[in-house]
Amino acid sequence: MGGLVGASDVAAVYRATINPTTGNMGAFSTNGQSQLPQPLEDHQVIVQKIGTTTYIYVIGGENGGVIRSSVYRAIIDETTGNIGSFSAVNQSQLPALRARHKAVNAAIGTSNYIYVLGGSDGSIVLTVYKAPIN
Repeated sequence: MGGLVGASDVAAVYRATINPTTGNMGAFSTNGQSQLPQPLEDHQVIVQKIGTTTYIYVIGGENGGVIRSSVYRAIIDETTGNIGSFSAVNQSQLPALRARHKAVNAAIGTSNYIYVLGGSDGSIVLTVYKAPIN
């Protein structure tokens, strides 16, 4: 998902199936996949199931040397495994620019959270942000 090819950021999203019996992975393909809304590198990706819906979040990153604070979300189709269109609509954005950070999700009691740890806003930062997933 995204990354850097040569000196260019990319928006490509690839998917491969994993055989549930052997654990072997199939061929990667972009067929049926939405692509990132913009080319990104140094971003983080979190997957979270809420009820019967599985979401994928793309957090921060860098595009063309510009560090971003964007958070995009898409739904993963439970039947096909394809990722739907990414959108920032109704998503909180990071309170600061972040690239080269880490992100983790955790269920605490009956709530789900995303934590964004450290990274860069052009210099090294040690800040930790937490946001609930509604």
